Amino acid sequence: LQAEIFPDQHHFGAIFSNQSVMSAQGIPQIAVVMGSCTAGGAYVPALCDESIIVQNQG
Repeated sequence: LQAEIFPDQHHFGAIFSNQSVMSAQGIPQIAVVMGSCTAGGAYVPALCDESIIVQNQG
């Protein structure tokens, strides 16, 4: 499942690169976690400026 969500055409994790570039440009990064957040998916909220985590989900 994770392999279908995060890789780019070269499997270098473009989503993480894009998030870092947008953050450097001053675009606020906000995550809402509404379930399990493991492995590669845990990096997205970790790289955000603010994270909202819903209790008792997932």
